[in-house]
This record gives sequence, structure tokens and C-alpha cells, in this order.
Amino acid sequence: MTIAEYKRLTSGKGSKASGGVLEKDIQDEILEYLGWAGILAWRNNTGAAKYEGKERTYFVRFSRPGASDIFAIKNGRFIAIEVKKPGGKLSPNQVTFLEEVREAGGLAIVAYSLADVEKLLNT
Repeated sequence: MTIAEYKRLTSGKGSKASGGVLEKDIQDEILEYLGWAGILAWRNNTGAAKYEGKERTYFVRFSRPGASDIFAIKNGRFIAIEVKKPGGKLSPNQVTFLEEVREAGGLAIVAYSLADVEKLLNT
């Protein structure tokens, strides 16, 4: 599915992140597009939390440092999408993660817009 087809099907709603104001808006647009295109995709939340147990304090990490914002699978191939607003920069951990995905045979990109994802999917 092309971006034009997606926007036609969603009555133009797909253009909300074109200004790139918030990374969350771009992520939402990409996830919605991937869903419409029939590609398995999900938001990968990362971070950590500390909580007090009865006998000790627990520290729990969610995902791994630098893991991409969106994971997808198309035709059996793993895809990692790190979303940045225009001008956004990758952390060293994010650079490492994207390199590791590529070395393992997956596709990995930094997406500043939905168009970046469409370009990747059409290669």
C-alpha cells in the first residue's frame, strides 16, 4: 500500500505528523500505516522502574537500552524503526542497536516521517 492509498483510505488523517512536531505523532502515523498495509508491527517501549518489595527494592528494565521505537515483521524479515522528529539525533545505544539489527540480517532505519518507512518497505 502506498502512502497515497493510505491517506485516501483514512480521509487524509495520515498527514497529521507531516510537520514533525512530536515523535509520538510520527510513531502513531507509522504504526497506523503499517496496520493498514497488513504488516505486523508494534510499539516497543523501553525504560526502567524501581519499586519497593516487602524485603528489598527491585529494579526492572523494559527492553534494552537503545532498542528502536517500532518493531515490525514483513515477509519473515525483522524491521527496527527508530523514530526521530526532524533534527533529532540518535544516542550511542540507538546507533549500536540499529547496527546490530543490520548485522543480524534485519532492516533498520531512522524514520523522520512516514515517507522514510514507505521507502524502506519498497526496497
